[in-house]
Amino acid sequence: AQLPAALRALRWQHEALAALLVGALTNQKMLVVSSDCALPPALIGTVVALLFPLEYPGVVVPLLPRSLHPDPATLINDNVAPFLIGVDAELAGEIAPYADDLLVVDLDTGVVRWPSPDPFEAWLRAPAAERLVASLRAHADSDDDLSAAGLRAGALKFVLDVVDLDDGALANSAHPADRTCAAQWRLAGRLIEDLLAAAHEVPRAGGELDAS
Repeated sequence: AQLPAALRALRWQHEALAALLVGALTNQKMLVVSSDCALPPALIGTVVALLFPLEYPGVVVPLLPRSLHPDPATLINDNVAPFLIGVDAELAGEIAPYADDLLVVDLDTGVVRWPSPDPFEAWLRAPAAERLVASLRAHADSDDDLSAAGLRAGALKFVLDVVDLDDGALANSAHPADRTCAAQWRLAGRLIEDLLAAAHEVPRAGGELDAS
């Protein structure tokens, strides 16, 4: 299953997973590095799934093939479009030094390199991100204390917090398409309550997470 493998790869660092979700919602360029080629696809798949009902707007490459581009350093560092790309550690060595605006998660060392400038760190200190980290701590703290339903509910609540249906551009728009979209978001909000109820009913064991 992708979810438990991804969390183990992150060493249960809640802030690291929160950073990836914030990065995905703010169109950051993100690179996931590991000497184990199975781990970047697992983590990237988890991040993409936790964005539901949104879709990541950038390029997603679970594991970048070495033969895809003759100059991977230029491909990664000079790209202006958002992306979420996994690479093996050897290829990452060819890409370094990294561009300042690149968010890098090194699964071998457990180190997360934040992009510059500072506004990204301000995002991580925002109430919505702090609530996300608290939810991750509550539902994804170890293999023995892990609830897939609770984790997905926390991520969905974070996405809704970012959209802000009470006082955001989407909620205040008179455009018919925006009104339809806002209605769909409110329906997703009701789904949160169902997921949270399910999280309390299902025993919190690692085995429940085999369904990604």
